[in-house]
Amino acid sequence: MTNYRIIIFFVFILFFINSCGIENSMYFQEPRNVSAYIKSTINPIPTTGTDSAAIKFYGYNQEKDSGNYVFAGYDVYYYFPGSSTKRRANVLNPVLPSNTKLINFPVSSPVQFPAPYFPESNFYQVITIPVNDSMISNILTQGANDNVRFTFGKDDIIATADYSNPSNGGISGEAGSYVYLGSIFPAYSEYKDRTWGSNDTAFEGFYDIDYYINMGISPVTGNPDGSVDCVYKVFFYIIAKGFNTDYERNQNFVESIPSSVVEVYFLARAASKNH
Repeated sequence: MTNYRIIIFFVFILFFINSCGIENSMYFQEPRNVSAYIKSTINPIPTTGTDSAAIKFYGYNQEKDSGNYVFAGYDVYYYFPGSSTKRRANVLNPVLPSNTKLINFPVSSPVQFPAPYFPESNFYQVITIPVNDSMISNILTQGANDNVRFTFGKDDIIATADYSNPSNGGISGEAGSYVYLGSIFPAYSEYKDRTWGSNDTAFEGFYDIDYYINMGISPVTGNPDGSVDCVYKVFFYIIAKGFNTDYERNQNFVESIPSSVVEVYFLARAASKNH
């Protein structure tokens, strides 16, 4: 009689698992060793702020299915002190047709990013830092610390017409190489079509006082009206994400757990007010 009870018990457990939809899913390694630093000196950012902020982390993502990489890239999230609202950052003007310095992934990497699921009109709003197969194979490898980096200045993209970004920061496969993406800006929806935002050619994103004033964010130091230089604290974390299988390459991403949170003190000049 006891054996029958054991069999019935295991049958019940299997039924419960199946009925709850529990199934295997792709696992992506979360970003590690996340740190903020001053781009020019590699020193930690002081509470007095900087207008040359950067973030680096260790990205190890070699996940494959059916022999193909299924990792898609990284999302950068941010939030402000006293707020629980998390937003996904974008690149400056995240629309490919008007930004030829950004890789046209749907065309150059059709297996990695199938065009029907990743329209050019909003590709860089879907993934903050997209990667391609060569980046995964050569740079996002085991033990390659600080191999993903990003900055926030609008001039951080190298000013040549043929420069592709994100790009290998060094020579592919050599020590010191990293995936780099400049001009990380707030969520595009926050400044799109605003007179102080995307309609202002001088808009500086996280370094722009008008942005914080219009978002209702108080400075750590300085006057809330932006009449003097101000320092604003912003929290960031990163998520790795990709496709569940080689046959499910769409926007239903599988995400890693979040990275650790890092704080950045941005120095916003009073001169940026109303430009």
